[in-house]
Amino acid sequence: MRVQQVSRFLDRTTAPHIVSLVAIAGLSALTMNIFLPALPAMASDLGVDYDRVQILVSGYIAMTALVQLVIGPLSDRYGRRPVMLGALGILIAASLICMIATSIEILTVARMVQTAVVAGLVLSRAIIRDMVPMDEAASMIGYVTMGMTLIPMIGPTLGGLLSDNFGWRSNFTAILVAAILVLILVYRDLGETNRQKSGSFSAQFRAWPRLLASPRFWGYTMAGTFTSGAFFAFLGGAPFVGGTLMGLTPSMLGLQFMFIAAGYIAGNYLSGRYARRLGIDMMMLVGGIVALAGAAIPIVLFLQGFVSSIAFFAPQVVVGFGNGLSLPSTNAGIVSVRPELAGSASGLGGAITMGGGAFVSWLASRILSIETGAMPLLLVMMACCVLALVAVLFLRIAPARSAEPMAETKPFPAVILAGGLSRRMGSDKAMIPFGRGTLAEHIAERLAPKVASVSLNAPLDHPLAGRLPLLPDPIPDRPGPLAGVLAALLAAKDMPDRPTHVLTTACDTPFLPSELVGKLTSVAAENTVIMAASAGRGHPVTALWPVTVAEDLGAWLDDPDHRRVFEFIARHPAKMVEFAPLDGPFGPVDPFFNINTPEDLAVAQAVLDKGDL
Repeated sequence: MRVQQVSRFLDRTTAPHIVSLVAIAGLSALTMNIFLPALPAMASDLGVDYDRVQILVSGYIAMTALVQLVIGPLSDRYGRRPVMLGALGILIAASLICMIATSIEILTVARMVQTAVVAGLVLSRAIIRDMVPMDEAASMIGYVTMGMTLIPMIGPTLGGLLSDNFGWRSNFTAILVAAILVLILVYRDLGETNRQKSGSFSAQFRAWPRLLASPRFWGYTMAGTFTSGAFFAFLGGAPFVGGTLMGLTPSMLGLQFMFIAAGYIAGNYLSGRYARRLGIDMMMLVGGIVALAGAAIPIVLFLQGFVSSIAFFAPQVVVGFGNGLSLPSTNAGIVSVRPELAGSASGLGGAITMGGGAFVSWLASRILSIETGAMPLLLVMMACCVLALVAVLFLRIAPARSAEPMAETKPFPAVILAGGLSRRMGSDKAMIPFGRGTLAEHIAERLAPKVASVSLNAPLDHPLAGRLPLLPDPIPDRPGPLAGVLAALLAAKDMPDRPTHVLTTACDTPFLPSELVGKLTSVAAENTVIMAASAGRGHPVTALWPVTVAEDLGAWLDDPDHRRVFEFIARHPAKMVEFAPLDGPFGPVDPFFNINTPEDLAVAQAVLDKGDL
């Protein structure tokens, strides 16, 4: 249960505008491909063979895989905003070195450092998953990718023109200028969206086994690896095919890259429109079939004797279209297997994807020669498309995603939220006589056998002092149930056994079901709020709260307008557990029936007189 976070353009106190997400993702793609048409010229100027400068592509992709392993956990620990700002600063410094490099060794090292910009790809996906649920994430990723594709679509064309007129170093000047502009935009607009930061950096790496043990994580990751593998193979081999085999100039070669990019942007547009309606698995299946068809077309043309730049490059529009349909959904699936680890999942999944891409890009450059022509590259691209479809079909039989159950079996502590003075009741609800004592004591008696301890959220001078342990609000001037929840979470953090969750409930619900604690605990998951529900309606005060949300709740309550429990829960992963009506002496009784009026109290007392439920 997650609602989209508010976004106001150039307001860094809110979630980023889609323009900023397009910019950071687009800059990452631009940095990768703007200089591709200039590779033959770079090899000539630096006095090395083509396969030596090709390391600037395949090595860059491999280094990107390694960087993603760190970017995701860093952003989960410290937040998306500071990591993105730091990455842009590193990119600016590395681009300056690339501009003045006089040897292939210095250029290679600086080029590897430029991979910090991959934070744009990783964090754009993680930020989107912070903001919206999975199917909406696939749609939004599609729109962001469609927008950012405009940037790398013109990148090789721009790079070719710059190389023809100003030399290959001008490509890195363009990257430098773009990085400075994006840095200004990010500083002004990108607000923090990670509301549940991890406890430590190393904890994120310890979370990897949970991702790697998930069949669906592997399914989505392999689908993304092989789908993008066709594109990376194209990046690795197309400059040789176009520049060496077909004799295209850098500017003309740059124009050929618009075919695959145009198809990609069209596919992303349709993904943005239909992913939410059709579901991400269907989008991946359709996209995989389309990409396979696109990879087969130039093979057929070449076998029929139609060997030309048009026969090679034009069908790539179909491959790009298929990739555009499927990749937003594979990325949404990767970060949705465990939403609370979205940053780490994006980084780990991206690292595997980019690692595979680096291998395929290297392979494509190694198997091509003047004697073999372009056919080996086309066969590698087709093999990637076939394997992507195999991964998609695997997802159709893989176990459905579910929250990982907690390993802890010890009972959690419980806190009754006293609620203060009720105007309609005319007194403190906790002190209303009910059963063998007060209403609060009646509820505590029902909970006690199933929980580690029961406390009452009330001031230390409350009349029940000495009869129930008391937990006062940590924010005295901020009444409401959320202040009580915060008191419970802070108390749990100080307990010797460090419970991971705390159960809360209201003091005016006298008929809590006997299976309440067991059912909520059975589905407890890290960083997830487990809320009781009846008749399809959630009861946010009766919930199992993860202690990890304490810091965010404290910050949330700093704003006096933040009172609504549902609004806070919407900031975190949440699950509702339905409870059936109780069999009462006068008919079914809502298990979370609450006493708000004297009439309600009379009904509850009548039920109790007939025998407690």
